[in-house]
Amino acid sequence: MPIKNLLCKKREMEVSFDECIDCSKTNSKCDMFPELIQFLKDDAEETNPDLTITKLLYCPRRAYLLAKTYYTIQPEEMYSAIRGKMGHLIFEQQKMADCITETRFYKEYKGVKISGQPDKVDIKNKILFDYKTTTGRISDDKTLRWGNSHMHHQIQLNLYKWLIEPQFEVNKLILVYIGSDCSKKIEIPIRTPQDKRLWKPVQEAFDKAEILGRYWNEPYSDEIAKQIPQEIGWVCNYCFVKGLCKKLNKGE
Repeated sequence: MPIKNLLCKKREMEVSFDECIDCSKTNSKCDMFPELIQFLKDDAEETNPDLTITKLLYCPRRAYLLAKTYYTIQPEEMYSAIRGKMGHLIFEQQKMADCITETRFYKEYKGVKISGQPDKVDIKNKILFDYKTTTGRISDDKTLRWGNSHMHHQIQLNLYKWLIEPQFEVNKLILVYIGSDCSKKIEIPIRTPQDKRLWKPVQEAFDKAEILGRYWNEPYSDEIAKQIPQEIGWVCNYCFVKGLCKKLNKGE
């Protein structure tokens, strides 16, 4: 479900996107500006109802609640999404030969329909790319500085490989991180079921798809939400539906 309203920190109240846009035009005490809020509104209205690869990377209950309930957030909480969207504009405006960009693919896993939109498929060289924007400098990120990538990004790219095959053959996976100082390419390992250790987190994503697939096309209910497992971790601190999740745990 899309974002219902915004939480205005200055006025300490919920406001609609349109109210926020009108206020930002003349309110010098507000750091937001109307063009940015309109961008946020357009992005919120484009919420994809599919069960996507991205939704399988984190807490399954979070994925269910974001898809089935209305929620409110502070505009500042959407900055990371804005950064990613701006990065994707590069691919929309700069088309490369023998490459497929920003195209949505569909595939079923045990009867569950899953979709995903890889950033770039280099058909000629059989390389699958995914681009990630970061909040700071690449040189300040210890993980990226030493040529390593973040685990959930590795899993996402391997899931994209599964998604587009056998339509397109892929022999190499590359993550590209874009920071405020530079960009960095990192080739990541292709994970297969034959290597159980490497495949385990990929299989866990498919297990989430099976769980969510049982209820994805059903109307929302608290009872269903309680049955869907939650993953406690760092993502909880940034979860837009953590308030509702806490209420479900308390039985409210």
